[in-house]
Order: sequence, then C-alpha cells, then structure tokens
Amino acid sequence: PPKRPHASASTPTPTARGIAFRVVIAARQQPGMLFRRARAWSYDGVMADAMSEERDFNQRNIDEFRANGGKVGGQFEGFPLLLLTSTGAKSGDQRVSPTAYFDIEGKLYIVGSAAGRGRDPAWAFNIRAHPDVTVEIGSDPPKAFTAHELPRAERDRVYPLVVERAPGFGDYEKRTDRVIPIFELVPTD
Repeated sequence: PPKRPHASASTPTPTARGIAFRVVIAARQQPGMLFRRARAWSYDGVMADAMSEERDFNQRNIDEFRANGGKVGGQFEGFPLLLLTSTGAKSGDQRVSPTAYFDIEGKLYIVGSAAGRGRDPAWAFNIRAHPDVTVEIGSDPPKAFTAHELPRAERDRVYPLVVERAPGFGDYEKRTDRVIPIFELVPTD
C-alpha cells in the first residue's frame, strides 16, 4: 500500500465528513468505481486506521485464544468462539478469523453478521469460493471442515435459534438490509 503522508500544519487531517463527501461524488460520477476508490482513499487516514485497528483486535483475540485453550476475555468472555482458517477468495492466502459459533441440533453453524454492517465479512466470501476450511475449537487441534451456506428457508429457520442464544444477533439483523448468511461446518473426517 502507498505510504500516507505525515500530518503537518499544511496537511489537513481527513474528516469523516470530507470522506463521505468524496464517496457521494464518486458514487454519482462512476457507481462501479466506488469500492475501488474507497479503498484508495483508505490511505488518507480514517479507513486505513479503522482497518488496521480491526486487524490488530482480531490478532490479539487469536493470540489469546491459542494461549488460553480457546478462551478469550473482554467482550467475548464466555461466548463460544472458534478460529476459522479459510483461503482468500482472491489472494489464495490463508486467513484466520475469530468467529462465534453455535451448536444447534448437533450441527455447527457460523453466522456472517459482521455486527450488522452492510457487507458480509471477508471470511464469508472466502468460504464461498473455497469451502474447505480448518477450525480450531478450544484446545483441540485444528480439524478439517467443509462450509455449506444454508439455503434461505433453512437459514430463516435457524436464525431465530441463534438469536435465542445470542440476542445481539437480532440487533445485527435490524442494522442491515442484507440477509445475514449462516454456514454449516461439516467435518470432513
């Protein structure tokens, strides 16, 4: 990625309002270019910092998970988490994502809520492209699974069961217009 210039008296710090204005103008001029332009603008500060903070947050949780036999504190304390290793849809690189999971009716599910953001999490795109994944639960060694996205009717049956166990997922659903996907993880052994 290109290096960001250092802020100085002559270099204005980007504001959310300034970025939003540029995004609206770009969307009006070339709707298809919006995502690429937003990524390019990420290096002027705000988006790049948010993405870096999220990566750092995830890495701290991954490290804590592995150091403590699958237990993570803070906002995830007591919540069932797994580490999902998927293959990048475009890059082909291995990606590790701490992800909530639900054992419902003897099946293992993960939910692509992205906390109610307007887009599925990156791992959802990855497992659609490459459904063979590795999963770490607790202190057990990593195991091979295949991810299957639930068809809409099955997803609609399972999602309320998820919300029963974790009401925050109901809030996530209210925050977004997209259908939050659910994937079943099926052991390959």
